[in-house]
Amino acid sequence: MEKAKPVINHQQMLMDVIRFNDEDLEANRDGYMTQRQRSRLNDERFSFKLMGVLALVACPIFSIAAIIDGIQRHDTVASRVGIIGLICLVTAGITLYTWLRWRRFDRDLSKGEVAATQGLVRLGMSDRSRSTTYMVTVDYVTLNISKRTFFTFKNGDPYCLYYTPYSRTLLSAEWLRED
Repeated sequence: MEKAKPVINHQQMLMDVIRFNDEDLEANRDGYMTQRQRSRLNDERFSFKLMGVLALVACPIFSIAAIIDGIQRHDTVASRVGIIGLICLVTAGITLYTWLRWRRFDRDLSKGEVAATQGLVRLGMSDRSRSTTYMVTVDYVTLNISKRTFFTFKNGDPYCLYYTPYSRTLLSAEWLRED
C-alpha cells in the first residue's frame, strides 16, 4: 500500500519563510506596512547602524596597532602612514556603505509605503569571493533574498511580491497559481 504524499500549501511555506501573516499580506495589498513589519525593518536598519559604528570604533584601534607594530619593527613613518591611510580608507568605505543602507531603511520607515510587482519569477545567484547572493526578479524588479527564501520560490511561476521601495526588502509574496 502506497503512502499518500503530504499536501504542501505553497502560500503557507512562503509565509513561514519570509515571516509574514495574513494581516501583513492584507496591509501590503493596501500599500502599507504593519507594525510587525516595521519592527522587522527597524531591526535590519539597526544592524547596519551597528556595523557602521563598529567600523568607526575599529579604525583607531587598528591604527594604534599599526603604529605599535611599526615601532616594534623599527619601520619607517612613511610605511605606517600608508597603512593607517589604508585603514582609514577601508573604514570610510564601510561607513559610507552602511550609512547609505541605513538611510534607505529610514526612508522606508518614514514613508511606510509598500511597492508591488507581479509576474513570472526568475531566480538568480551571484557568486562573489566567499559569499553567494540569492536574487528573485519579477518584471524588472530584482530583490536580494536569503538562501532559504530562494529555495521556496518556484522559478517561472507567477507571483506578486510586496517590498519596500528604497531598501528593496521583501515583505511578503503571493503565489498566483493554484495548487
